[in-house]
Amino acid sequence: MFKFSVYLLFFLIFLGHALTQSTDSYFGNVRRAEYFEKTDFKMPKITIKLNDEDYKNFFLTYQCLHDTNSKLRIRNDDCYTAPWVNLDETLKGVFNQSLIEKSIIKDSNDLKIINNKNITLTNFEHIITTYSNYTVQDILSTAFGLYTIPEYEAKNAGMTFSLKDDVQTFPSIKFSVGGKYTKVFEKLGYNIKIKKGMLYERKQFRLRSESVDPSFIREKLSYDICNLIGLPSLSSNFARVYFNKKFMGLYSVRDAFKPQWIEYTYGEASTKHLYTCDSSYGNNAYFNCKNDDDDIKEDKEWDNFIKRLTKVKNRKDLEEFFDVETYMKWQAIKYLFGSWDHVTNAHNQFLYMFHDTTSGNDKWIPLLYDFDSEFGAYKDPKPRRSFYDDTLDSYNPIYNILELNDKNEELISYIDKFMREAFNPLKLIPRIDQLKTFLSKYVKEDRTPDENGVLPGRMKRDRIKIEDSFSYDDFLGNLDYTTIILKKYTSEVIYKSDIIYGLKEWIIERFNFACEFYKLDCSYIPKSLNFDNYEHKAIEYNEKPGYCHNSGYSCCVSTTKVLSGDGTGDWGVEFNDWCLFDESAKRMEELYHFKKDEEDPKNDDNNGDNNNIDDECWSIAEGFPCCENKDTIISIIQSGRGWGVENGHWCGIIDEDPDDKICPKSGDYPCCKGCDVYYTDDVEWGIENGDWCSIPYECKKSSTSTTTTTTTTTTTATPTATVIQNPSGCSTLSPGFSPCGGKKYPDASPCCEEGFKCEYHNKNLFVCVPIVKTTKGLPPIAAATTTTTTTTNTTMKITTAQLTTTTTITTTTTRKPITTTTTTTTTTTTKLSTSTPVSECWSLSQGYPCCVNKNTKIKSTSSNGDEWGVENNEWCGITDLQRCPSSGNYKCCKSSCSVYYVDTEEWGYEHGEWCLIPYKCKKSTTTTTTTTTTTTTTIAVKTRTQPIIIPTPEICTSITQGFFPCGGLRHPDASPCCEEGFRCEYQNENYYMCVYIE
Repeated sequence: MFKFSVYLLFFLIFLGHALTQSTDSYFGNVRRAEYFEKTDFKMPKITIKLNDEDYKNFFLTYQCLHDTNSKLRIRNDDCYTAPWVNLDETLKGVFNQSLIEKSIIKDSNDLKIINNKNITLTNFEHIITTYSNYTVQDILSTAFGLYTIPEYEAKNAGMTFSLKDDVQTFPSIKFSVGGKYTKVFEKLGYNIKIKKGMLYERKQFRLRSESVDPSFIREKLSYDICNLIGLPSLSSNFARVYFNKKFMGLYSVRDAFKPQWIEYTYGEASTKHLYTCDSSYGNNAYFNCKNDDDDIKEDKEWDNFIKRLTKVKNRKDLEEFFDVETYMKWQAIKYLFGSWDHVTNAHNQFLYMFHDTTSGNDKWIPLLYDFDSEFGAYKDPKPRRSFYDDTLDSYNPIYNILELNDKNEELISYIDKFMREAFNPLKLIPRIDQLKTFLSKYVKEDRTPDENGVLPGRMKRDRIKIEDSFSYDDFLGNLDYTTIILKKYTSEVIYKSDIIYGLKEWIIERFNFACEFYKLDCSYIPKSLNFDNYEHKAIEYNEKPGYCHNSGYSCCVSTTKVLSGDGTGDWGVEFNDWCLFDESAKRMEELYHFKKDEEDPKNDDNNGDNNNIDDECWSIAEGFPCCENKDTIISIIQSGRGWGVENGHWCGIIDEDPDDKICPKSGDYPCCKGCDVYYTDDVEWGIENGDWCSIPYECKKSSTSTTTTTTTTTTTATPTATVIQNPSGCSTLSPGFSPCGGKKYPDASPCCEEGFKCEYHNKNLFVCVPIVKTTKGLPPIAAATTTTTTTTNTTMKITTAQLTTTTTITTTTTRKPITTTTTTTTTTTTKLSTSTPVSECWSLSQGYPCCVNKNTKIKSTSSNGDEWGVENNEWCGITDLQRCPSSGNYKCCKSSCSVYYVDTEEWGYEHGEWCLIPYKCKKSTTTTTTTTTTTTTTIAVKTRTQPIIIPTPEICTSITQGFFPCGGLRHPDASPCCEEGFRCEYQNENYYMCVYIE
């Protein structure tokens, strides 16, 4: 009792002091923009003033997005006469898509209607219903894409800011809907730009709904910590928001990385050197960014920055132009936050090129934002995990240059420093309670429905999102120690789980683990405060999106073309959207229940069992059975799962210890993620993150290494039938080799120019590819995409009231340290060592023979790296017979073209084995350095002084931009054809890059 009294007294003193100060004492002497200092623990009212037309169009926009959705098709005449609908152009689209054959219209009055302008809705509907079987709500839904509803924006809005007696009015602002992923939720986010003047040192504001965060304060807490520890950061507070007189809810308010923020922070006015980053802007291994000023089309500074990055050899080189210290500090705080949404070469960050007028040098500074999914929210949160095990950035070359791993002393020092200054229970738990006390009544107002059951500021959406249902009780619980589990169904039986840790629990557990794992002195947190003594609770919510078999999509009606298959069933495309084949979904559900009954004959389908399908036969979720023969070997590994082949079909490997089938095991050493061999005894060994690991079997028998991803989102299987069906009529044609659909290109036409067809590349991208005229279609993609399901560090027991948990303590076993002893492997060149025999015909499992003519050329390469030729007008699998000269049982070299020995053939050396140099290496016009040895008994590998040029194929189906990946194990789909002035060069086995030709 005394222990809690000490803490309670501490908190009350802290809270009372903070709430009576004019500024927030949490920040000490840290200075923030005046707006945020004025609104600390005060609730302003922000009113967006819209004229009648803009006000009406805002609500109409989201009503129409709902009503005109092809799955709903609710009649709404206001939507059909909205400003974005031109019925004259829409009718032309009806004729162009052959929804109505224009030639059948003979009636003179109807001819006048279709030939005159400014057609009315009445006349439009008359034409549709007279000459087709469609209704007007069919035609004017999203099914045919005859018009587009634009994103909402009001260029001539106004704004009033009110805080007690302080009222400021801005007659001219730009107002728009903001955010990316969060645009799918009922409660939207908004962007504000004040055109003239500033509101307390800020022109740009972001109003964010915090829809994905049940605690409502993750983003606020993150920015507060970043400011406190001195990172270049935005700031955040809260406001109640109105549109004219309509209350829209509680919002977090933050500033934005814009030129005005740069001027305030770094002193440069009207900068042209601020860059916004997103993976959609390119495929560079370092960063993918573009100038935030859309008027700048050619940017030499950015090109030079990327060019310099590619030439960096060590930290000293990098520090000449890049802010290494700030970058490393961001990595440290990302670890403490458990951040998964700030991958270096992806989104949620900016880069700023700071020009030092004193020295004349430029320094590139990383700036991070958007922290609503931190502190153990979503994906695969595990607080008891080390930095290197947690990071999703280990493949980035900067990590290799800076040696960012669990043994990096500078990185650990930043983790220690930030824990002492900000990220510890003594600092954060009172802060959370302080924010909870302040926000409680406002969150309750925001999450309490009115008499009609409607929450403030919510828009109707066509798809259910469980996050829209977060309640006031969820706010209270998730701030403390209540974990929220979201089961998101994609069928009647298949789901993936998102886990949102209780905020205090994440902080305590990550802090404790970091203290233990990195052996930090954490005695500054008195044990007497007893932070570890808490009661863990868990709440579970199910998201079932409805429609066909709870998939969130309609059942297919007219199409018979299967484009994809996964654990839900077979998929087609109909009315510009995915559709599910009903019978295939039923089969998958029967397969699931059969497997359940087989393992537990007493299982009752109605007993409320919610166990994830991943707990039993995990591969069912990908549309494949599990392997029945316990001796079936792993053919490929994806996402940490092993796939085998039985009876010519893929099956999932089940084993109590999957690593036993992935690699040879010895003691406590894990399987390697890569294939680099550093030592060989009875097995082959690699080194990763400073520890020994066992080389996977896959490295020895597959020409393409499958990368095991540490990103643990659940994904659906890639389609095995790849051609996207054209609509009945084409209004536009996509050029060859251009996108023709996919989630990232939803507006692209699936109709390709003559000689091309629209083909599935992945779920985000369909591409127009040349039509190959053979008696068979393109072979199916061999590799299945597996599903990884999130797990937690707690063992949960379901009771009738709630989920209670027992914390499992993870014991870390210290492995043998790596010594500095050098081991020399001796190999004679007069008699080559024994090698693994060339593998059997790999393409038989896909229903195609292997090519038998050694002169057969490669005609196509699947996205997983499988190469195909054509013999007798039939597809056949390319083997080493076609890739390199045949000599006994030796394989073709895979990773490079380096020649280490020459007799009658040219020889390379990979993973401790001799290999034959492929023909493609000899086609290259660039000479590579060759070390020829005739008598020595050791392999003398000289340092490469000339680059290894990756040969360009005879026909290039796509062009890779300069400084982007053009191949390698981590980029198997990248084209080796570089844009003019660049060539594809080997960097390492995982990464080839288009480099500038000097």
